Amino acid sequence: MITLVRQELYKLSKQRPVRLFFGFLLLFQVILAVYTARYPQFLTSHDSFINGFYAYIPTTFFLIAIGSTHLTIERQAGTLRLLLYRQYSRTTVLLSKWLSILILSISVYLDFNVVGLIIKLLFFRNLPLKSAL
Repeated sequence: MITLVRQELYKLSKQRPVRLFFGFLLLFQVILAVYTARYPQFLTSHDSFINGFYAYIPTTFFLIAIGSTHLTIERQAGTLRLLLYRQYSRTTVLLSKWLSILILSISVYLDFNVVGLIIKLLFFRNLPLKSAL
């Protein structure tokens, strides 16, 4: 099972949309931080930081797209059949795919929270961390 999850994570990490999304998310958060710093009457720095500079919005759509197409792409390419011919059951294969999507979603959420913290330290030094917790 661990081998299947590792293989699925490797396949996900090699997909071009996944790699591009991390760069897009970083750019999205930086643009929103600059907008928040420039126009504080529209977006407050506290609200932007609490909401992860609104990175959860594109992240949600991205995870829905990856989750819905992950299994479909394998079926279309014919690689799902190769997995099922091996010693693993259908349930184990599907469970490993779902676990890999879960691990990807956790890593994306951790990534945008860490980037949000770095942006806070770069742009909004006067914003206290205690108020965010």
